[in-house]
Amino acid sequence: METARKVASEFGGVQQQARATIEKSLEAAKSTGSQAAGDSSVSTARRMETELGKEAFLQLLVFQMQNQDPLDPTDNAEMLSQLAQFSALEQMNNLNDRFASLSGAVEQTNFLAANSLIGRTVSGTDVNGNAQEGKVTRVVMTSGSGLYVMVGDAAIPVSSIQRVE
Repeated sequence: METARKVASEFGGVQQQARATIEKSLEAAKSTGSQAAGDSSVSTARRMETELGKEAFLQLLVFQMQNQDPLDPTDNAEMLSQLAQFSALEQMNNLNDRFASLSGAVEQTNFLAANSLIGRTVSGTDVNGNAQEGKVTRVVMTSGSGLYVMVGDAAIPVSSIQRVE
């Protein structure tokens, strides 16, 4: 029982140390990132957070192996299961980062394509549901709401454009 308390206490210390290391590194990434431009600081912070997560996991795994009960060792299947779960989580995080990057690239491509409509006559339905036709004067991209072309004072979602001349 005494050994279990000691191991639990040491494990809690390792968790706190790993958490402190992650927080300190993320703060450093934020301060470094604030000097860098836009999206690169976010991806740098995410990358550091992922790398620190790996490091903390491996520290905990080594600690668990060093302090296991010799009379009741950790089951190999359980250990492999933990490694597989960690690997799957890492792959999902990498995939999520790639999708975010791809999404940003698609938004920029759509914005550039919509800019080619400036000065051209379009017809479509504006945000109020009214049919509009006229020359595009500018393109507006809003976060979360989408991409619009302006015909006079009317905002027409690019997805609602029916004709371009």
